Amino acid sequence: MAGRVLLLATLETKAAEHGFLRDRLAELGAATETIDVSLGGAGEAWEPARKMAALDAAAEQAAARLRAIDAAGCVAVGVGGGTGAAVILRALRVLPALAPKILISPLPFDPRPAVADSSVILVPTLEDVCGLSAGFCRIAA
Repeated sequence: MAGRVLLLATLETKAAEHGFLRDRLAELGAATETIDVSLGGAGEAWEPARKMAALDAAAEQAAARLRAIDAAGCVAVGVGGGTGAAVILRALRVLPALAPKILISPLPFDPRPAVADSSVILVPTLEDVCGLSAGFCRIAA
């Protein structure tokens, strides 16, 4: 495999999963570029209005970064939990309809409305790729 992969990840909470995926892609010869979609809350519980404002801002920042990147020939892959998945799904909408887009997430919400008019491939996980299932990373590596 050769090519370029745009990795969208909530590094604040999914750094291990991002690192695992980045390293596996590098082993396959893919160049990666990371876009952090973290909200900046450091795990702090926010009231809904503040969280939604931060989600909106993170989605717009990620979308702006995607617009600024020459994404021709790239595959966009997002890895995030519930909030990260919501940010990533919104950001991926700026890419062309036929651009390859993949979201890996435990999806704690019904994703049908979010992907009804998009071309995002969903890869739902029962738990985090490396977070709750640390043994998986050792076995898969």
